[in-house]
Amino acid sequence: MKVLDQPCRVCGDSGGQSFSANGFVFHRCATCGTIQKQVSLDDYTAINPTYDPGHYLDSENLETVERFLAVEHKKNELVRLVGNRGLDNAPRNFLDVGCGMGGFLLAARGLGFDVLGFEPSESHARVARTLFNLPVRSEYFSSGVLGDQKFDVIMLAHVIEHIFWPKSFMTELANVLKPGGKLIVITPNAGSLISKVSGSGWPMLRPIDHVTLLAKSGAKRIVPAGFGAEVTTSEYSWEFASTMISVAKRRVGVGPAANEGGQGASAPPALRYPGIRARVLKGVLSVASAPFYAYSALTNESACITLVVTAPSAF
Repeated sequence: MKVLDQPCRVCGDSGGQSFSANGFVFHRCATCGTIQKQVSLDDYTAINPTYDPGHYLDSENLETVERFLAVEHKKNELVRLVGNRGLDNAPRNFLDVGCGMGGFLLAARGLGFDVLGFEPSESHARVARTLFNLPVRSEYFSSGVLGDQKFDVIMLAHVIEHIFWPKSFMTELANVLKPGGKLIVITPNAGSLISKVSGSGWPMLRPIDHVTLLAKSGAKRIVPAGFGAEVTTSEYSWEFASTMISVAKRRVGVGPAANEGGQGASAPPALRYPGIRARVLKGVLSVASAPFYAYSALTNESACITLVVTAPSAF
C-alpha cells in the first residue's frame, strides 16, 4: 500500500494503490474506493477542456434531437427518482447543474417543473436555448447568483467527476435545496465490474478533467451532514461489451486519443444516435454483455452510480 502526500479528497485517507493511465497518475483510495487524478489545484484550475457537441444536430428536427437526448428515458427516470414532486400540479422548480444540451431540463419541463440550467459550454447551452427555448446560463454554477431562490429538485448528472473538491461542492448545492427537496447525482462507478476489468484502460479515466471518480462508499461520504442518502447502481444492457470493445480498440491504437477533453465536433457514436443501426448494435452487444450485466446487477457493481440526497424537512 502506498501512502500519498495528497490525501483522498473525499475521505482524507492516504492509503491505497497508485497506477498510471493516459500519461497521468491516479490513486484508488483504500478506504472509500475513490479514484482521483493526482494533480494540484493549480493544474486542475488550468485545465481547459472542450465539450463542443459539433454541428451534426443543427440540421435535425426537434423530435430527432429529443430522441438523441433520450428525453423520454430521462422523464421516466425523474418520475422514479423524485416520486410525485412536481407531478401534483403544485408549483415546483428544477435546477440542472451541468445541463449539457438540456435533456433533463426538457424532461423536467415536460413533468410540469419550472426549470433552470447552468452549462459552462457555450456550444451546448446554444442548443438548449436555441432549439428548445430553455433558460440556461452559460457559466459555472455558483449559489451566489441565485439570491434567495431554492429548488425542489437539483440534478447533477455526470458532473461530480469533474469536481476537485466534491464535498464542498455538494454543500453549496445543498444550500439551494428546499426542505425535503432532492439532489440527484449520477456519476461513473469506480467500483464497477467494468472499471475493475478495464483497469487502466477504463474509458472514464480518459477525459482530461475527470479528477474524482467515486465508488459507492465514496458517494455516501460526499453527502452533507444531516441529509438522507440512497445509493444504487445501474447500466445499459449493452454497456459491458461496448466498453470492452472501446478498451481493446485503444490498446491497439484505434479510436480517439487519450485525454480527450470532450466529445469534439465529430458525429456521435452509432449507439448514441437514434435509428435502426443503433438498435441492431445494441441488440448484438446486449447478448454479448448478458452474463456480465446480470452479475453487475446482482452484486450492485453496475457502471453508473445514482445518489439521491434528501434534505431534512426543516433546515
